[in-house]
Amino acid sequence: RVIVDLLAGDDRRAVEVPAALVANHGPFTWGPTARKSLEHAIICEAVADIAIQTLALAPTAPPPPHLLARHYTRKHGPDAYYGNPEAVASM
Repeated sequence: RVIVDLLAGDDRRAVEVPAALVANHGPFTWGPTARKSLEHAIICEAVADIAIQTLALAPTAPPPPHLLARHYTRKHGPDAYYGNPEAVASM
């Protein structure tokens, strides 16, 4: 219910971020197929592993805002190139 309330029918948001972490529970992932949902779960686990290693090295260091923006916009928006073979070919 928490995830449904958070997304509030925002399909675009659900596609852009196909996973959610809920306190005291494992990750929830979704996608157009079961295979894609599994891929999202594997990615979620990999990111969690990277996060715990980063926190072990620098527990108080926040990610720089420009890095967050770069990784978001490379996949989403009008100039997205990640996962877009046409964009990569033109680079």
